[in-house]
Amino acid sequence: MRMWVQVRSSTTGRGERWGQSVYLDETFRTVEVFFDRFQPLGATSSATPPLDAVDALLLVVDTLNSRPGDASRVHITEMWLAEP
Repeated sequence: MRMWVQVRSSTTGRGERWGQSVYLDETFRTVEVFFDRFQPLGATSSATPPLDAVDALLLVVDTLNSRPGDASRVHITEMWLAEP
């Protein structure tokens, strides 16, 4: 399954979003995402998310990569926000 990791800024534009897709399967592993690698989702005022304006983190599974009614589980045991 593919899941989007997205950030949103509700104070810029009309709720601008940036994201990165990650692949998930039965293997337990660490998945790292880097905000400077996020791509704009729709029209945005900047190529990368303005982290001082981000007010939401979204974990999204949509029907682009899965069928409606499919069932899966995602286990998140730890989540960290770290500076480089």
